[in-house]
Amino acid sequence: MNEFFDKLNTLIRVKFSDLLGSSPHSDATDLSHQHSARPIDRVAHDAEKLRERVNDAVGYEKKLQSQIDDIYKQLPILDRQADEATEKGNEAMARHFIEKISHLQDRLTMLEKDLSEHQQLAQDLMHK
Repeated sequence: MNEFFDKLNTLIRVKFSDLLGSSPHSDATDLSHQHSARPIDRVAHDAEKLRERVNDAVGYEKKLQSQIDDIYKQLPILDRQADEATEKGNEAMARHFIEKISHLQDRLTMLEKDLSEHQQLAQDLMHK
């Protein structure tokens, strides 16, 4: 993720330099008197919006991973409960646990697919 922020910082510096007509390493304070604050405000606003989107993306990824982790914790418990119900001859309860397992496995597949796609999109963004 640090690589992403490094690229983001570089992109912002380049955008500033394009707007101000300077190199990305020149002192912006010297140029502040030569140019209107408007383009700088727009770039700062764009940078803030981009940072918000990055934070949202990181939060979404953490949320997906948390849901995936929760399902992985629930599956062995439900499997054990299904086994116990079967051993006690309670087929209806065993079936209930098996249905829950099936539902969670379907949800897990969907969440893992979403997480994988999200990570791929983030990687594609970082390489652009």
